[in-house]
Amino acid sequence: MAGRFTGQSIERREDDRLLRGARLLLADGQLDRVGELADSLRACDPGPLRDLVLGSYAYETGDAESALALLSNAASHDDADASIRADAHIRLSSIYVLRGDPWQQAGTVQSRRLPSSAASGIEPIAQWLDCHLARDASGRLLTTFNFGSYARWRLPRLSESIDGRTIFPDSAAAAEAYFLPVRRTLPLPPWRSADLAIVPLSYPVASVLDTASAWRRVATVADQNGRASIIGLWVNREWWSRAGTTDLPSRSLTLFHRATSAGGCDWIGPVK
Repeated sequence: MAGRFTGQSIERREDDRLLRGARLLLADGQLDRVGELADSLRACDPGPLRDLVLGSYAYETGDAESALALLSNAASHDDADASIRADAHIRLSSIYVLRGDPWQQAGTVQSRRLPSSAASGIEPIAQWLDCHLARDASGRLLTTFNFGSYARWRLPRLSESIDGRTIFPDSAAAAEAYFLPVRRTLPLPPWRSADLAIVPLSYPVASVLDTASAWRRVATVADQNGRASIIGLWVNREWWSRAGTTDLPSRSLTLFHRATSAGGCDWIGPVK
């Protein structure tokens, strides 16, 4: 038994040396040398360094679809170190500049994605919910004026608390009004009656959800349009026990904007 584990450890170290060497060859522009090693690189154990090296090679040789898939995995992998994430994001940004950001591309009837400023914020969250909500699940979504209309189209099984129409009662709309910074208390949207929430972390209700024992922050994503903003997804634990197809992640995930063909379902927890 001990010998077997020692052998596995040696194999992992050999894979690591091979991948690091190939990474240096790529940095030096020696694509032919990396191409000769391609089969051996693909045979290495899956991981962020392997995905970065193979994704970078695909990028340099013009295989954009493979590059998107592999680099997206490398950028979002929990075990990736800062240098791997940085290299992956640099190449991904180049691909997005050439092809257009994923949130600027229309989807199909099935994906229901639409190019809009709202999609620049919440499309990765919508994709995560596509992967983890039961097909027959429904729920009450707490969201904001800016995101509500997109959520109504993109996530039709959810009932949004507010959208671009001006037909909502003060209990839902008051939190969207402007208040002077000297005001001591601010109205909160109807979070107690909601099942899940998609709101910017800068909104007062975000800190309430973070401290509410019945709620869990599942993920965050950076808005790709306009001023810098981080948007969060929270779910009510009791509702998720009925509506979700997997257990919730042990800690909040960081989601990324990516093409649907490359994104897939990045994080799949234990099936309930």
